[in-house]
Amino acid sequence: MADGVLAKLLAEHTVTDDVDPGELVRRLCDQAPDALDVAGAAVALHGAGQTGVVAASDDVARRLEELERTTNEGPGTDAVADHGAVAEPDLEHSSRWPLYGSEALAAGARAVFGLPLHADGVSLGALTLHRSESGDLADVERAFGIAEALTRLLLVAPTRTHPSGSTSVLDDMGEDWTVHQASGMLSVQLGVLVDEALIRLRAHAFASERRPRDVATDIVARRLRFSTDGEADRS
Repeated sequence: MADGVLAKLLAEHTVTDDVDPGELVRRLCDQAPDALDVAGAAVALHGAGQTGVVAASDDVARRLEELERTTNEGPGTDAVADHGAVAEPDLEHSSRWPLYGSEALAAGARAVFGLPLHADGVSLGALTLHRSESGDLADVERAFGIAEALTRLLLVAPTRTHPSGSTSVLDDMGEDWTVHQASGMLSVQLGVLVDEALIRLRAHAFASERRPRDVATDIVARRLRFSTDGEADRS
């Protein structure tokens, strides 16, 4: 993708009074693979009471983000923790992420990358990228440019109200709200903090080879209960 086309892409993603920043985040995420010559991209929030996928260019990218939240491993997780770019160009021969790595390979990824979305020392989340073949990220500088544009959009989004009634990019995270609701119920059930409850939910999802939101749906519907010794019973 020529630099002139990238400049046009970023220019199109300028927030105006009648433009929904959440839609721009999704549009930029969808176009990032072509801009960076990768198979897929995803934007996810980490911490500060908000965790979840904001946008994903394809099913594999969304699956990889779900794996990060389930295993607490992966390029996005490390990019946020280390406040810097993370690259694993040959996932098949890497032992960097014991849990995430094998599952990411099964999902179709062969190389993964993470770039933090941060401003003024505050980490919002990460832009994660994957390739279907091993190899380095072709243009790191361009990737950082897209990450910066995404960061600006995420910072603007919570302070604006779109005519549709949405007040934030975060309003579109319906699937992740179920996980947070279930974590709250589980924290009361087990007498632990919400963060600990979320860890237990994710651990159960990984052990049972299910998606976190599917486990969360069962908890909210009271089809699945956890005991204080860590056992889960279906009813």
